[in-house]
Amino acid sequence: MFYWIYSVPSLALVALFSGTFVGFAWLGIILTRSRVRRWVAPEEDWNEIMGLVLSAYGIFYGIILGLIAVGTYQNFEEVD
Repeated sequence: MFYWIYSVPSLALVALFSGTFVGFAWLGIILTRSRVRRWVAPEEDWNEIMGLVLSAYGIFYGIILGLIAVGTYQNFEEVD
């Protein structure tokens, strides 16, 4: 079914997938821009809220990355 993809050069696939995802992101931004501006405009402390959200994401990312590293090391030790 998707065997044709093996005959396409890697660089062309990278360009195709990157262009597709960037295009969908731009389309989403264009379609939702007016609604988001109306929703976000009344908020005065937006920078503080974004700082808290980004720090929470950073903490979760760090914990997940650490757990993946420990799990990988334990699997490596079992195999070795």
